[in-house]
Amino acid sequence: MKSIVLVTALLLHSILSFGQIYFEWYNKDKNVSERINFQSGNYEILRVNKGKTFKSQFKLYFEGVVIGDIQPNYSVNVFPKGKLSIITIPGTGQVYEFDISKKSLKRIDKTFYRGYNFKAIQFIENDTLFSLGGTGFWQYQNVLTYFDPSFSEWEVIYTKGEKPEGVYSNSAGISDNKVFAIEKLRELDDKDTKKKTQLFQFDIKSKSWSHVGELNAPLLSENEVNSPDFQWSENHLFFLHSKEPIYADVAANKVYKYNESRNGFLSSKGKIYISKGWVYTFRNDQNKVSLDSISYSELQRNSILLGPLYLTSHKAFADKWFYIISFLIIDVIGLSFVYRYRLSRKRKSQKGPSNSIPKYLDKLLEVYKLNGSDYLITTEELSRIIECDSMAFDTQRQYRSKFISSVNTYASDTFGISNAIFRINHDSDKRFIQYGIKKELFALIDGILV
Repeated sequence: MKSIVLVTALLLHSILSFGQIYFEWYNKDKNVSERINFQSGNYEILRVNKGKTFKSQFKLYFEGVVIGDIQPNYSVNVFPKGKLSIITIPGTGQVYEFDISKKSLKRIDKTFYRGYNFKAIQFIENDTLFSLGGTGFWQYQNVLTYFDPSFSEWEVIYTKGEKPEGVYSNSAGISDNKVFAIEKLRELDDKDTKKKTQLFQFDIKSKSWSHVGELNAPLLSENEVNSPDFQWSENHLFFLHSKEPIYADVAANKVYKYNESRNGFLSSKGKIYISKGWVYTFRNDQNKVSLDSISYSELQRNSILLGPLYLTSHKAFADKWFYIISFLIIDVIGLSFVYRYRLSRKRKSQKGPSNSIPKYLDKLLEVYKLNGSDYLITTEELSRIIECDSMAFDTQRQYRSKFISSVNTYASDTFGISNAIFRINHDSDKRFIQYGIKKELFALIDGILV
């Protein structure tokens, strides 16, 4: 008896500590807002456009439910599954089975590890509950997991294909057994503006990803869409952060601006969804639940086509091939000039040796005449010889390279000695370079210095 009183007291303390705790969701098939009230233990409904107060329907039996594990202000996902409803709290791994016929709520998971997949996109396929992506620990995820009821745990599934770095429910949606996702860069604070926002598609049946294209960022920026976050319904997305109502038909790859004939209809404050040729906006503000609607044809009549949502993979490939072909043409032109230049040099060399000694070669050879053929000089010493040691390091490197190239060309054309000056790593520290000359060139020093 004492243990029962203690458990009851603990539950009551948890409820009072966390305040009003609900599982609340909108049932569009019944056109009611439903909730499970953990403070009263009741199942309650609020009929749309017919009241401001939730009405209790019956008392619920809780099985395995730990009130302290349910934080206030968590949004839940609800999935009808036969006579039952599956309720999940993304980010926690918690899974509940709501049986309205038995008036019961049962926790069916044994999750302990949590916190990596808040705002995951979740769905049921062939009676199996899946969770894709989400955010946690300062990163976006692209991991696919499924709930295994036999072990009451979440398990990871391998996915194929080119996948986005991260998937987030505010920028992803499901239609026709496919997930359409605007990529989230893995690090939440990633500021690399060179990375383009990519669009991907995930086939639920084959568990494979494919790249769709690149988000048309200039068009969205021009129309003051401040973020790629959106609401999704029936292959349409409605941007959440835009000055004017902007939406897109993903299947048709078209972006529209809605010239609102009804003020605030596509406001981000409501839940927008499409069903049977109608567009609905559901709002739940301060216990006032309302539903507004227009026909999809009216939405289209009052909209202006802005352009494509994304550049398709085909166009991206075409752009890449354009640049590749352009570079190839430039390379061919460059190689033709090089070939003509070498041909002219070869013809000149056939006429007889050149007497034009590269500048500073005499100073270099004097150093070797003094120190012997095995002497190796450092980069700093070479810079002093060619009088560029007071210049910037990058400039010195360019001068050294140009000097070595001129000497090697001279030695090759005049004496047939290839790579007369060679580079070698320092014995004690491989990061540093030293220079030497071939013995064939050393043997000709006296003749060159005459």
